[in-house]
Amino acid sequence: MNQVNMGATYVVELFDKRTGVVLHRDVAKNLVPTEGLNAMANILFAGAAAPANLYIGLYGADYTPLPTVTAATLPALAGEITDYEQASRVLFVPDAVVAGAILNTANKAEFSFAAPDQVYGAFMSTNSTKGGTTGTLFSAVKFPTVKNVDADLALRVHAGFQFLSI
Repeated sequence: MNQVNMGATYVVELFDKRTGVVLHRDVAKNLVPTEGLNAMANILFAGAAAPANLYIGLYGADYTPLPTVTAATLPALAGEITDYEQASRVLFVPDAVVAGAILNTANKAEFSFAAPDQVYGAFMSTNSTKGGTTGTLFSAVKFPTVKNVDADLALRVHAGFQFLSI
């Protein structure tokens, strides 16, 4: 039987909004939670409808995602951040699939803040509502280092999925 490894990769950049200069950059990888894997299998092999969109959100607790985390449990477990300036979770706008990868290279998600905050990680869900607990969680990742943001700093999130045959 052939197996496929599935993973999510995030590149997060902390940058100065006034100058555009990137102050810090991290790369983080995480497994897709079981809820996301089940959704993908149902979409690909069981005729389930694909979600219309995916959205990227942020969290502020020192939480390492587990395969059992879901869209219903993540906001409380991870302390979803809802005070960034965007009205909702940021739309994931993917590029064309290349070599088994789908990324948002041309349209990275950007988050700006009016007040200081600490960002520990990010996630991707079918629900656009900040703090929303419905839908499907396709990915969640803890960053290697906490991102301290404020009114002068913003985060840029480059995210996507990679499928590898093993």
